[in-house]
This record gives sequence, structure tokens and C-alpha cells, in this order.
Amino acid sequence: MFHSLTSLWPLFFGLSLILIGNGLQGSLLGVRATYEGFDNLTIGIVISGYYWGFLFSSLITPKMVEKVGHVRVFGALTAIGSACILLHPVFLEPFIWFFLRVLTGFSYAGMYIVAESWLNHISTNKNRGQILSIYFIISMISLSVGQLLLGLTSPLGFELFILTSVIISIAAAPILITASRVPDYSAPENLSLIKMYRVSPLAIIGVGLNGISNSMIFGMLAVWGALNELESNNIALILVCWSSGPIFLQWPIGILSDIFDRRIVLMVCALTSFILVLLLWFINIDNFKTFLIIIFLYGGISVPIYSLCISYANDF
Repeated sequence: MFHSLTSLWPLFFGLSLILIGNGLQGSLLGVRATYEGFDNLTIGIVISGYYWGFLFSSLITPKMVEKVGHVRVFGALTAIGSACILLHPVFLEPFIWFFLRVLTGFSYAGMYIVAESWLNHISTNKNRGQILSIYFIISMISLSVGQLLLGLTSPLGFELFILTSVIISIAAAPILITASRVPDYSAPENLSLIKMYRVSPLAIIGVGLNGISNSMIFGMLAVWGALNELESNNIALILVCWSSGPIFLQWPIGILSDIFDRRIVLMVCALTSFILVLLLWFINIDNFKTFLIIIFLYGGISVPIYSLCISYANDF
């Protein structure tokens, strides 16, 4: 376990910088779009571009990794992600933003594919839950740091966009110069959703529903805060509470999933998340501290559902 983790430090460090940039731009773009007068439907469409990019990348990136390897693909996708964020304040048009979000989603999904295939190559069924938990803890810490950066200066300027680009650009360095041996890779056999469903129905449904819920939170929570006329610092604080919950709860949940039946742990997390989100529905934003506590717990219990599902699928 320890040897596996030490060999992965360049990957973890590079990903932490990538996710700091992603956390900052995810909240920054929602707030800036609101200030620019984009309506809610337009903002939703623009944000959805990120996930269309995810879809395309899942089909293309594995073939790229097979041809040129993990490191080169990671470096190229980092360059794309860094360039895209700089173009948003230059072209304040929803259509262009949608296209840029598609490219950003493509690059980020590709980097996640590289990272997670690397992790799955090193891990075993006995420690996969713990290794993936560490991966997601690092991811959520980095995401929280990025969201906090929203309060550094006004979203109406260029500074936060430039900062995001710099962070993403630096992220490629530890991966590109790593001396660690990266795993051999061959593109996986293409599987239809029906075949994947037959392998693990629970994992497919769980990942799908968890992706829908988390994409709404990640994409629109900052917009909701701006529409409620919250200050940037308070918007950042809400986002940080959601993303920092998994920092504390991901690891124990991962350990429990390695000890007990992953399905039982997953069901408990799903039911608890359902109850917490109902509480968020009824809590008035004026009761700010209570709101923050509940959204902290919601993030801490709902986000790990993804890692539980992919761990369960990888067991097969």
C-alpha cells in the first residue's frame, strides 16, 4: 500500500493543481455569467458543454493514451485546459462559452481517465477502496482551495482567469518529469451501456444519478448564490463546505466499503444524502451556519457514492 502511494505522488500533485484550477473556474464562470446577464437556461446550457466534452473524451482519450502514453496525453490536455479559460473573458458570448466548455470538459475528462486508469493499474481489490479514497480526498481538498480563491478579487476582471490558467499550466510539470514507471496501457474494449449494465447494474445507475446530482451542484450552486445576491466570499464558503465534506468522510467510507459489502455502504450513503438534501430544501439561507453544516454533510456523504460505484464495478 505504502509503495503504491509513493509511486503515485507526481500524479497526485499534478492532479491537485488541476483541480484547484477546476474549482476556481467552475465557480468563477457561473458567477461571471450571472453578472453578464445570461439567463438561467443559457447558463445551464453553457455549463452542460463541460459534460458533453466529458462524453466525447471518454470515447477518444483511451485511444490517444494507447498510442502515445499517459504522460504525453496528460500534458497535451493540460495545455488545452489552460488555453480555454483565458478565452472566456475575451469572448463574452454564450455560444463561444459553450464551445470552450466542451473543450474544457474534454481535457479534464481525459486527465481523469489517465489518472484513474493509472490508479486502477496499481491497486488491487483489497486496497482499491482506500487508494481511490485518497485520490478523491486530494481531489476535494484541491477543489475546495480553488473555490476559496474566488474571493481574492472581483469576478468581473481578468485576474482570476489568468490565475486559473497559470495553475493549470504548472500542473503538467510533475507529471512530465516523473521518473516513475507509468503502466502499460491498451485501450479497453468498447462496451455498450447494455453490456456494462449486465456486468454491474448498480454501478451504472449509481454513477449516472450521482453524476447528475453533482453536476447540478458544481455547475449551478454558484449561480444560485449570485442570484440570491450573496457576496463572492459567502458563495465560495458554500462551495467549499460542499467540497470539503468528502475530505473528512471519504476515507472512512472507503475503509467501510473494503470491510463490508459495498452495496450496503452505498445504499446507506444514498439514503442519508436524500434526507440531507430535503433538509437543504427547507432551511432558509438566512440561517447560514445551519445551511453550511448541512451542505458539508451532504457533500461528504453524496460525493463518495461515485468512488463506491466504480470500486464495486472494478471488483468485477
